[in-house]
Amino acid sequence: MTKTMNLKNKIFIFWGCMDVLAVLTYCLLSFYKGHIPFYSDVHQFYGNLASLEVKGWDGFYIQVFFVLDILMHLSLFYSSYAFMIKRDVALSFFCCQEFLRIFSLTCSLTFIPYLLNFINDYPWYLGVSFFIFSEIGKVSTFLWCKKSSQAIN
Repeated sequence: MTKTMNLKNKIFIFWGCMDVLAVLTYCLLSFYKGHIPFYSDVHQFYGNLASLEVKGWDGFYIQVFFVLDILMHLSLFYSSYAFMIKRDVALSFFCCQEFLRIFSLTCSLTFIPYLLNFINDYPWYLGVSFFIFSEIGKVSTFLWCKKSSQAIN
């Protein structure tokens, strides 16, 4: 029982560290470019959308995907806290965040996109394979942790 709880804590800390790394990377890259995180993204997005003159359903779909991406980045603040401190993440929140990850193509293993930058002209299926591997790994370990904690209680 103790080994299972200890492993569960380590898994949650790992995923919390991945979310902290994602938040830090996003904010630091934004600051490095001289931008304000989130605010500059929204401002630039709507400026670009207006200059493209996209209207109708196309504009609506583009805005939906942008909002999903912003929500994904905002959800990382809570999930990093929950994994690192509380170590109890609600299944409904986790499912919503996975939905956001899939639609924004945000990898749970934060370092994978940076590793792929070292490979010149990598095939698209390599990136997709790593993304799928990342999400299957996170979902399966999360479900295992939830199942093991229910078995203990």
